[in-house]
Amino acid sequence: MLGNTAAPSSSPSASATRSPPPPPYSALPLTPSAPQTHAHVDHKPRTRLPAPSPPPVPVSLGSLLQRTGSFSGDLSISMPAALNVPLSALQSLAEEFEYAPLLDRAGKAIDPVDRIALVAALAVSGYAHARHKVGRKPFNPMLGETYEVTREDKGFRFVAEKVAHHPLVMALHVESLMPNHYTISHESHVVSHFGGKDLTLEPNGSPYRVNLFARHEIYTYDKVPTTIHAALSGRATVSHTGELEVLNHMTGHRCVLEFKDKAGSGSGMWPFGGSRSKRLGQGKDNEVEGTVYDPQGNVVGKVAGRWDSHLERIDPHSGGLVERLWQVAPWPENCASQYGFTQFAVELNDLPPSLIPLLPPTDSRFRPDQRLLERGYVDAAEREKKRLERLQRDRRKQGVDAAQRWFERRPDRFREDGENGGDGNTWTYKGGYWERPWVGEKSREGFVDIFGTGEVR
Repeated sequence: MLGNTAAPSSSPSASATRSPPPPPYSALPLTPSAPQTHAHVDHKPRTRLPAPSPPPVPVSLGSLLQRTGSFSGDLSISMPAALNVPLSALQSLAEEFEYAPLLDRAGKAIDPVDRIALVAALAVSGYAHARHKVGRKPFNPMLGETYEVTREDKGFRFVAEKVAHHPLVMALHVESLMPNHYTISHESHVVSHFGGKDLTLEPNGSPYRVNLFARHEIYTYDKVPTTIHAALSGRATVSHTGELEVLNHMTGHRCVLEFKDKAGSGSGMWPFGGSRSKRLGQGKDNEVEGTVYDPQGNVVGKVAGRWDSHLERIDPHSGGLVERLWQVAPWPENCASQYGFTQFAVELNDLPPSLIPLLPPTDSRFRPDQRLLERGYVDAAEREKKRLERLQRDRRKQGVDAAQRWFERRPDRFREDGENGGDGNTWTYKGGYWERPWVGEKSREGFVDIFGTGEVR
C-alpha cells in the first residue's frame, strides 16, 4: 500500500502543499482481467495526461554520472523518478513510428526515387517527437517488459520487448494492418561516451530494416549519434549530427542524409535539466539535407528540411520544390505542461478498461511507478521504482528472471559479424504475439510478475 505523497507544485521543494494520497493498487487498473479475443478497442483518445508535468528538477545528468561513476558504456544507471517521463523506453521507441503511413505512400509510388525519399522521410521523422521534451528520460524497462500499440487511424501496429538487461537491448516489430504491405524491425542498443563535458549517445544496435512487400524491396538505415553538450552544467543542449544512409538493397538506390546541427549552438530539447521555456526552431539548427543516388552513383534526387518539422523533395537540377514529403503534426496547446509530449505520445500510456483484458501482464501500461508518475505522485513513483528495481535484482540473483518471449536471435544478412559489436545475429520477432495466447487464465502460465503486483503466477 502506498502512503501520502507530496503533490507537484511550482517549486521543487514544495513540501507544505499536500495532495490526497494515491489510490491503493486495487484501485489502479494495473492487471489484466476477463479474457477477450478481439483486438479492436472502441475508445476516444485522450488529449491530455491525468496530471501536469512537475517543474524541472535542479539536477544535471552530469552530477548523476559523477555520483554513479557511469561515464561510459550503457546509459542504464538508476535515476530518480523525477527525471523520468511517464513512458517506458519501449513506448518511446513507438514514438518513432508516428509517421509510418509514409510507407503506405512509398508502396504506391512507381518511381524508386520517390520511394526511397519517402523512406528517408520516415527516418527523419523519427526524431521529431523529441523537439519539446523537457528535463527527463523514459523509464528503463524491466527485463521481459513489453509494449504494444495498434493505430487503426495510421494503419499499423507495433510491439516491442526488452530482451537484455546489461547491456540494455530492446527489440521492436512494426507491421502494416494491410496484409503483405510493410514491416519494420530493429534491435535497439545505445552506448554512451562521456568526454569531460559532452555526452554522446551512439546507436549500437541493428540497422532499421524496412520490408516494403508491395514493391518486393528491403531498405535499411541507422540513426546518427546524439550529443548532449555541456552535460555537467544542468543547461545542456542536444544535437544530432552525422550521415544517415538509406539503402534500397533490391535496386541499389541510396539516399545519404546529413544532419547539420551545430555543436553547442542551442539546438536541443533540454532532456536532462534546464529551462522549460527553451524551445527549438531558431536559426538554421536542426537542418537535414540529403542526396539520392542511382545504382551507378548518379545524383537523381535531393531532399532538405529539418528533423523537428518537415522534409521536402527538391529538384536536383533547378533546386525547386517538388513536394513536401513529411510535415510534423501540430503540437498540443498544453505541450509545455505535458512533458513536451506530442498528441501521439499523450495517448501511448492510456489504459481504457476495454484494453486491459487484451494486454499481456508484461505491458508497460501496467507498470505502477510509471502510472503513479503520470498521475502526479512523484514521491510514490520514486518508492515504487526502487521497489521494482530491487525485485528485478532479487530475481536475477535467484535465477528466475523473465525470459524473452516474442523475439529471438536470428542470423541477419544485413548485420555483418563484428558490426557494432554484434555477432551477425539480431533479435527478431518470431511471431505469435497478435494471436494473444495469454488471453484466458491458463494461458498466462510462464509469465514472471515483473511489476510485483502479485497477480501473475
